[in-house]
Amino acid sequence: QAIGLRARDDRWALLGWAWGAGALVVGFLVFGLLWAQASLAITRWIIMAVAMGSVAAILPFKRRSADRPAPPVNAPRSSAIARLDRTLGGALLLAVILFTQTAHLEHMLKANETAIHVSDEANIWASKAKTLAYASGFNETFRRDATKPIWVQHKDYPLLKPLLQVWTFACAGRMTPVDNRWPMQAFVLALTFIWAGAVRRRLAAPFAAILLFVSATGHQLWFLGSTAYADHLVAFGFALAFDAWLRWRETGRRAWWRLAIIGVAIMVWMGTMTEVEAAQ
Repeated sequence: QAIGLRARDDRWALLGWAWGAGALVVGFLVFGLLWAQASLAITRWIIMAVAMGSVAAILPFKRRSADRPAPPVNAPRSSAIARLDRTLGGALLLAVILFTQTAHLEHMLKANETAIHVSDEANIWASKAKTLAYASGFNETFRRDATKPIWVQHKDYPLLKPLLQVWTFACAGRMTPVDNRWPMQAFVLALTFIWAGAVRRRLAAPFAAILLFVSATGHQLWFLGSTAYADHLVAFGFALAFDAWLRWRETGRRAWWRLAIIGVAIMVWMGTMTEVEAAQ
């Protein structure tokens, strides 16, 4: 709502937009708290206060704007396809969205029966998040531990994912062995919602449902949904930015530029900031 978008703009993609914007805000907030060397307990209470304050501010919020949502730009279709789109097509698209997201959730729950203990999700991302949480910020303790290869591999890797995992630790009140995988897994669900809105905007519902099913159940996305890797965060940022840019070209609404900036920010943050350099 704060950037001028509503559920009527795209009820499916809105779920993905909200997660992306929320994750970015949480990342900045946790970064500031760690810079101030706040403990996990303090971080938890401050995040809860900010969340409740945001809800209180957004619920009565009505943006005064001349922007008006434009009707979806769909591919030309015959009257027969239009009738199919209104009946079976819409139901098929809904069924595919529910099926793919439910399947992803079931796969994630199964994967989360195993703690984060090997590969990049443990040696790079979780170890960096736990080093940050243990040190309670960017200080000498963090700088000392982060430069030990036995603790953190690839210390120059970007910062957004460890910050989201620290947020998970703060919510739990302790460092967790598996719960910190959830924020990254959620980007797979959010990416699917954005993709659903994008293909529905440009294709008749039956064809959008088929394309969504094929892409959302592909091996790579299926695999990433079980991990805390970084690939799907970059993919999410790109999809969000590119789809928002296309919507801006079609409608001219400034709100789409604001949304595109969020997607670009996620991509840039996943590829630049180095926390060891920040500590220095």
